[in-house]
Amino acid sequence: AFHDPADFSKGFRPEKILYSVNANGVSGARQAYDLIISRAVLEQVNDLNGTFLDIKQSMKQDGVSVHRVDLRSHGLDRYTDLDFLTWPDALYAIMYSHKGTPNRWRVNKYKETANQQHLTCVKFQPVQNVGLEKIRAIRNYLAKAFRDISDEELACVDFWIVLKHRAAAN
Repeated sequence: AFHDPADFSKGFRPEKILYSVNANGVSGARQAYDLIISRAVLEQVNDLNGTFLDIKQSMKQDGVSVHRVDLRSHGLDRYTDLDFLTWPDALYAIMYSHKGTPNRWRVNKYKETANQQHLTCVKFQPVQNVGLEKIRAIRNYLAKAFRDISDEELACVDFWIVLKHRAAAN
């Protein structure tokens, strides 16, 4: 897919790129792609398990899946960067049920879901973290779903993740 596989900076060959948008959000392809890329998409999906299953099924056995995930509040915070994680799930669902807001899952959910779908995380690279003092300020007020997540995982609000089929990554 690259003009020069030894030099990614030369970009992609347009005839090798497919951009696909489907009503249900998944491709339905089977072992069709060498490379799957998304940027600021995975934080928008409501069915992360189904999306990761589709990624796994649509990648060729030796394919690679690269994603940038932005877990910031997207303007849903009130006073601090992550206070939107303090709202109970039911209240969050009611408040934003018709607005297409991002999910609130954290790093641990993405890693766990990839593992459940037999995808190996071959690289995880945080891009942006909030200060641990901000986590400590809201720790006692977190919604139940976030209480058992480590401070470090809560602090990561933007990351790259690279996935492969479990067997292909060994």
